[in-house]
Amino acid sequence: MKCFATSALPSILSSLLLVGSTLADSSTFGPFPNGVPGSGYGCENKCNSGDKNYVIYAKIRTYNMVNSGQVDTPQSLSPDGNDIAYMTRTFIGKPSASSPFCQNGYDGTTGPLGPCLSVNPGETMNVKIINKMDDGVDTFSQVPADASQFFSFIDSIPEGALPGLRASSPADLNVLNEEDMPGVHVSFDDTNLHVHGLHVVPHMFYPMGTNNPDADWITITPKSENKNTQCFCYVFKVPEDHPQGTFFWHIHRHGSAAMQGWQGMFGYLFVGDENNAGSPFKQLANQGVTHWEPLVFWEFQANVTNIFPSNKNVHTLAEGQYMEIFTHENEPDKQQFFYPVNNQFFPTFNQEVNEIVYYPMLNGQTSAGIGLYILDENDNLVPFYKFSSDGYMYGPDGQGNSVYQQDMLIVGPSQREGLLLQFTTPGNYRIMNHRIIPTQRNGAFPNGYSDQVTHLGATIIVAAGATTYVNPLTLDFTKGVSTVIDTENIVRHTTVTFDIDIQQDNAPFAQFEVNNKLYDTSDVDDIFEVTVAKAERWTVNSANLDVSHPFHIHVNPFQVDGIETDSVVGELQGVSIADTWESSNYSPIGMWRDTVFVPPKGSVDLVQQYGDGVVAFAGKTVFHCHYLEHEDQGMIKNLLIDSSPAVCVASQQKCFTSSDCCGYADVNPLARCSEKGKCCKNMGAPCFKDADCCNGGKSAVCSSRKCVKCKKRGKSCEANADCCSKSCNTSTKRCK
Repeated sequence: MKCFATSALPSILSSLLLVGSTLADSSTFGPFPNGVPGSGYGCENKCNSGDKNYVIYAKIRTYNMVNSGQVDTPQSLSPDGNDIAYMTRTFIGKPSASSPFCQNGYDGTTGPLGPCLSVNPGETMNVKIINKMDDGVDTFSQVPADASQFFSFIDSIPEGALPGLRASSPADLNVLNEEDMPGVHVSFDDTNLHVHGLHVVPHMFYPMGTNNPDADWITITPKSENKNTQCFCYVFKVPEDHPQGTFFWHIHRHGSAAMQGWQGMFGYLFVGDENNAGSPFKQLANQGVTHWEPLVFWEFQANVTNIFPSNKNVHTLAEGQYMEIFTHENEPDKQQFFYPVNNQFFPTFNQEVNEIVYYPMLNGQTSAGIGLYILDENDNLVPFYKFSSDGYMYGPDGQGNSVYQQDMLIVGPSQREGLLLQFTTPGNYRIMNHRIIPTQRNGAFPNGYSDQVTHLGATIIVAAGATTYVNPLTLDFTKGVSTVIDTENIVRHTTVTFDIDIQQDNAPFAQFEVNNKLYDTSDVDDIFEVTVAKAERWTVNSANLDVSHPFHIHVNPFQVDGIETDSVVGELQGVSIADTWESSNYSPIGMWRDTVFVPPKGSVDLVQQYGDGVVAFAGKTVFHCHYLEHEDQGMIKNLLIDSSPAVCVASQQKCFTSSDCCGYADVNPLARCSEKGKCCKNMGAPCFKDADCCNGGKSAVCSSRKCVKCKKRGKSCEANADCCSKSCNTSTKRCK
């Protein structure tokens, strides 16, 4: 189904969703060329200057997983039916009386998932990460991706099944970029931190908050690797008007993210606690709903034939070669995916008849989406309710509705849903997890997602009680975002294409790309540049193959403005998967998200503005596919949020007069409005790429970060920089 509301968006945004302040009144926070004050490497940094101060260790620990002995899909985990212990990388919090962990003090010591963090709008949250995962690669016998692994994958594909040249040996493979070979450019023991969905300062690159396009990743290493980078202090100032809801924090070091994601290195992050006015917890409590339960879906991998040598009942998670983990799902004697909820398999929740219980649902799965639905004892679908997505409460629509009824949801990796569950009849009910893997159809799944595997997530035991019935649809919530995006202020329509190339003579294989390019941290010619407080429309495509991609952008959320699901096939429990995919990501119309699930061979339209309410953040960050194994192999792109004043237009964005452009002045202007109606940089002005410059690539180039005149083919030259082609023939002294 194709559903776009582009023409109606201005009226929809103003009448249904958006009221309040405009971004024209926002102030810019950052960039920080020398780093956010108080942030940085060093274990000596106490990192305790915030309102909330968390100290979290990255460690290797062993946990007993409740009900693991009952797992028999895809095969049994336990040789004797008893619960199994798992050795894994994990996060463990250091208790603090001044900054207690939420979820009843959950600090990560009792299960693989990381501690529960919370912060209120207007507060500063400091997080100190200390890496103690020494020798993890050896402990788990993990092997980084290499040419031989990729060649084995290629060699397993029947000859002639794919077009193009084919390598005849590992030595014949052309390694395109080691940075996109997981575990090669960075160790699987190295880590960092991302606060997913929070509108805060960019924090992927060093120093924290930098706008240097060459900046490298923040990389927190074990002491045995480099004692100077074992600890890092993150400092986050949360805006006073920040939406309150369910967010989360997780690892994000390119090259090790998937491996650590498969091991459960993430946790809840709530903005707005039970006592904070405006939080979901407080708004629910004011309406008589005080019972809530965590609902975190995740996945891990284990080879059931590999038992940790010291104990026959201890498995290690995600061991072996990277490509074996990535490509051999559910093959006998290979890696197997398993699907816990919270810190166990098949947890049981209890509630009374008519009671409304809040379940802040998080899809923490690294490699798959979820088809979420509830069954009663007779396998009938049971409806449930949602009032927020990705931490953003919908608030009342034009008819006053804040809550929506669902029979099913399609939830992509890293998406969150604010669920309300109510049952009017006693009994046992089951929350089901239908696995939505990236590839919709292949030999095993000719009917698409209909053929894929469903797992029991959790059981809810509903008993008779004294709770009076209240219709969940009558509950009321405030809007999570009150900012107005003025669509008349949209300065650019950008297309982002997630594509998978299948060149059999290149590694990595396949090639996971954004706009036909693999990732390069320091490629300043390929950086996306946007401007603080300006609005843009992006169309995000899943270009080729029958593959979905969850799109996530850091720092700023967006509004979904349309989704195309024509290529999604099949039904689940008699419900159209295509229709469910659309409603999950696009209902209510104009919903705010930080992650949207792009369907196979489909697209999503979104509108975003690079600032929110009282603060707009600037600096270098990223957007990417949130299948972390795709991201690790190149499906990620640098994004530079320019801190130029909101009243001016950045290079390559549309303009009407030269005075619209950032850098314009009456005397010696650095920028002007070109004949094509786009701002460009004059000679001598700062630039990032040739296209920034007026007549870029024709009579000007960006050289040493400045626009300079260049010469066309055949003209005399002394150096490559003299030529628009950047190539001067040393013999003829002519531009090539």
